[in-house]
Amino acid sequence: MNVESVSQILGRIKSTLENNYFNVTVEGEISNFSKSSTGHYYLTISDESASLSVAVFRQDAIRNPILSKIKDGDKVIIAGQINVYQKRGTFQLVGKTLVTSGEGNLKLQFELLKKRLASEGLFDENIKKSIPKIPKRVAIITAWGSAALEDFLNIFSNKSIWMDITIIPAIVQGSKSEESLVLALQKAISFSMKNKNNSYDVIVISRGGGSMEDLWSFNSEKLAWEIYNCPIPIISAVGHQVDYSICDFVADFRCETPSAAATLLTEHQYFLKQQINKDLLRLKNCGQQIIAPLKYKLLECSPRNMISTIYSHLNFLKNKLHRLNIQGKLPIYLKIYDKRMAIDEARHTIHRILDKKLNTLQNRIEKNWGLLKVLGPQSVLERGYTYLIGPSGKIVKTKNDFDRLKSNDHLQLNFSDGIVTIIKD
Repeated sequence: MNVESVSQILGRIKSTLENNYFNVTVEGEISNFSKSSTGHYYLTISDESASLSVAVFRQDAIRNPILSKIKDGDKVIIAGQINVYQKRGTFQLVGKTLVTSGEGNLKLQFELLKKRLASEGLFDENIKKSIPKIPKRVAIITAWGSAALEDFLNIFSNKSIWMDITIIPAIVQGSKSEESLVLALQKAISFSMKNKNNSYDVIVISRGGGSMEDLWSFNSEKLAWEIYNCPIPIISAVGHQVDYSICDFVADFRCETPSAAATLLTEHQYFLKQQINKDLLRLKNCGQQIIAPLKYKLLECSPRNMISTIYSHLNFLKNKLHRLNIQGKLPIYLKIYDKRMAIDEARHTIHRILDKKLNTLQNRIEKNWGLLKVLGPQSVLERGYTYLIGPSGKIVKTKNDFDRLKSNDHLQLNFSDGIVTIIKD
């Protein structure tokens, strides 16, 4: 086996297409016409059975002023080359030159059918049935597993309370889609006619957005007459906001998207749901306000609570009685212990003060005794001095005192180690 990578096989396709379709001219009807912020134009050109993506880049767009005038539904002739975008594996026509070819066939068919059905009264507002505010059973006709169905069911599950949904699958694009849509609507009508008690209150015909070619089956005249003759109110939710189909005009109500249809059908239920939740909360709060004092009163009156209250009061009285019993507590009440402690503390304080005073006096006596000892006569004599005592027993202090003494007076000469008696001449 000759196995190639994705890049290799796309490279070969790119080379083949771009080399063989270097210069092509194609005619068709415009749809999905748009302009990017960079000045490039993108559109789809199609006929009854095929479509081709086209890009006109900014440099080529400047040379084709017709781009500012054309719109979806116009028929044009485009000359350019085929380009393969390898990264996505897609190809497109890169337009170089554009010229108008008259109004497109699909657009013309749509307008002609619209005018004819309007003249036949299919779009009259006075015959349209009103959509019930709170439907119980809803049938939705759309492609099974489509994004439109998923969006519808998501909103339904979040906002609905009791609405039942029946999904009637149908083909919504291609050659078999017209017959499939008509058959699905007939099934819904037939079921409602046979089951009066469980008939559908609303039928929703739905599909996501797309080009005019993609939505063409919803422009079917046969489908329009089935909707017109349907006894059940029908909501058309086909495409996006800018997309219009015959189905939108003939239906009893048109919603811009499938999500908008689900919102319309559930908005009153959603409002009721919110109101019920608010009322439940208010009722709960009111009930609690009523029950709370009664519950408290009931607890107070319960035998268990009364016994507990009696025991609590009894314990209080026992403790109070115990505190009032003075037996063995006289020392406490007379504060004898406190006075004894005060006396002991005073005695210790007096002893401490007396000891301190006594030590101070003793230190002072010892200091003075040492000073007196240093200054005493004995200490002076021991340093080699002597003193003389006269007959009267007084110390002879000066020479004048000595001269006044008489001859032959006995004098005492005092030394540190003894006394010597002498006689004055």
